[in-house]
Amino acid sequence: MLMLAAMLGIAAVGGILMIDEDGDDSTTSDTGSGADNDADASANIASETVSLDQFILLGTNGSDQLGGTEVDEDIQGRDGNDQLNGQGGKDSVQAGAGDDTAHGGDGDDTVLGGDGQDLLHGEAGDDLLAGQDGDDTLFGHFGDDTLDGSAGNDLGHGGQGDDTLQGGSGRDALHGNADNDYLSGGQDQDTLFGGTGNDRLVGNDDGTTRDYLNGGDGDDTIFAGTGDVVTAGEGGDRILLDSSPFQATFDSDDDENTDPNAPIDLLDFDTSEDQLVVIWDQFGPDTPVVEVSLDPDAPGEHIVSIDGKEAMRVTGPEVLTAADILVVDHEAAIRFGMVANANGGDALTLG
Repeated sequence: MLMLAAMLGIAAVGGILMIDEDGDDSTTSDTGSGADNDADASANIASETVSLDQFILLGTNGSDQLGGTEVDEDIQGRDGNDQLNGQGGKDSVQAGAGDDTAHGGDGDDTVLGGDGQDLLHGEAGDDLLAGQDGDDTLFGHFGDDTLDGSAGNDLGHGGQGDDTLQGGSGRDALHGNADNDYLSGGQDQDTLFGGTGNDRLVGNDDGTTRDYLNGGDGDDTIFAGTGDVVTAGEGGDRILLDSSPFQATFDSDDDENTDPNAPIDLLDFDTSEDQLVVIWDQFGPDTPVVEVSLDPDAPGEHIVSIDGKEAMRVTGPEVLTAADILVVDHEAAIRFGMVANANGGDALTLG
C-alpha cells in the first residue's frame, strides 16, 4: 500500500488517505477491490486499488475532488474550491475554506461548509447541514434534515421530510417545501416559506427586524414579531403575537426610550378557518385589552390594538371583532403548544 501511495503521490497512513500535493486533485476511494485515482489536473494517472476499512480523506489547499465509499468516512476538503461527496455511509464532510460543493450522499451525514459561498446537499438520510460563514445554499432533499445557515445571507430548502431550518445571522430565505417543517429566521430580515404540510414559522426571534412569513398550504403555526408581514395561506392557520412589546411603558422625557415597535401586517386571514392568538405574561402587565376597529382610510383593513397601541393590521375578513381573537397567558400557551420551541400541545378553540 505504501508503494502504491508513493506511485500516486499521496500519503496513506493507517486509515488516513491524504493527498500530499498543492495542485488540483481528484480522489475516489474504495474499501473493497474497487478502483481509486489521484490525478493532477494536467495528467491522467492509471486507476489503482487501495484496501482500507475506513477512510479519512484529506484535501489540499487547491481545488480537490474527493469521493467516499459505502462505509463511514471523514472527508475534509481544507482550502480551495472543492467538490466533495460522501456517497454511502454515515459521513462527516467538512468543506473548509473556499467556495465548495459538498454532498452527503446516502446515510445520516453531517455536512459543514466553512468559509466561503458553499453549496451543500444532504441527499438521502437524516442529515445535518451547516453553512457556517459566507452566503451559502443548502438542500436537505430527502429525510428529516436539519439546516443551519449560520452567518451570511443563506438560502435553505428542506425538501421532503420533517425538516428544521434555522437562518442564523444575515438575511436568509428558508423554504420548508414538503411535510411538517420548523423554520426560524434568526437575526436580521428573513423570508420564510412553509410550503405544504403543517409548519411552524418563527419570526419573533430578532427584535424589531421585519420578516416575511408565508405559511403556504396546510395548518400552520406562525409566530409573528413586531413589524413582520404574515401571509396565512391555505389551510387552518394559527397566528400568534406577544402582547409585551405593545404593553411596554416609555418615559416621554427620555429621548432614547421611544417605542420602536411597528404593527404586524397579516394578509389572507380567514376567520372561518384561521385563528389569531394574543399571548401575554401573567407575571408582567395586566391582562391586555384587545380592540378591533376598521381603518377609515383603508377599506377592508382591520386594526387590532393592544392597550390602545396599534399591534396588527389584518386584511382578508369582511368582519373581524375582538371576540374572534383568543387571549391566553404564557403558561397556557406552553401547555397548548403556542410557543416557538413547543411541539404539539392540546387542542384549544374559541369558546
